[in-house]
Amino acid sequence: MLWVCKNGVCVNNIPGYNCYCSSGYVYNSTLLECVDHDECEEESCVGGICVNTVGSYYCSCQPPLVLDDTQRNCVNSSHLTVDENMSVCWQHVTADLVCQSPLLGAQVTFMDCCCLYGEGWGMECALCPRAFGARPPPPSLPDGAPLNRVLSRLSGRYESYAGLSAAEDCGILHGCENGRCIRVAEGYTCDCYQGYELDMTSMTCTDVNECEDGAAQEFPCVNARCVNTDGSFSCVCRRGYVMSRRPNHCVAA
Repeated sequence: MLWVCKNGVCVNNIPGYNCYCSSGYVYNSTLLECVDHDECEEESCVGGICVNTVGSYYCSCQPPLVLDDTQRNCVNSSHLTVDENMSVCWQHVTADLVCQSPLLGAQVTFMDCCCLYGEGWGMECALCPRAFGARPPPPSLPDGAPLNRVLSRLSGRYESYAGLSAAEDCGILHGCENGRCIRVAEGYTCDCYQGYELDMTSMTCTDVNECEDGAAQEFPCVNARCVNTDGSFSCVCRRGYVMSRRPNHCVAA
């Protein structure tokens, strides 16, 4: 059987046929198949290094240059207000954990990337936890492999690896600082230490202000002033009071 539209969608016409290729591919009439289109042969990465990937490409900038919102131009970072919580979203991660197919036209947060658009985030390719599988992307967005929801904590079915502290080992940006990297069947997530909580925007463990967060701990200090510290808090007794044997309780002197 003669294949005239390999890797594409063949539509029979009278006479002839049309071969429709996926985004990032072009039809080769000699090979009779859809082949990768090398976007780097065009002016696809102004001021940076264009790296072609199968079906797509990405633009790499040399410091101090950074990618602009189009993901196609390297510009001076001093001209931009850089938000560290925003970065490139990769729509596909290969079996070898290589990020491919960047979402073009916008930088997004880790949470938006993993919930809506892709499988990896940032230039370090932080892997998204694969919570519930894929669902169709919004109509106005490029095709990808979007995910439903990122889980901040996963109970059961996991193994903790306290030694996985580096981002490249953990698969999470910053390597779960102030927490433990948890390897799950779906990827990685962070289990934050007591006194810290997971910030889903940047996927980092941040300090909990016990002195302000009444939901976390009701009245942390009695007859005392609460002072927040990194990962914890302390109580300073009011004038005329001294600390009792009961933790965080001051009694009249």
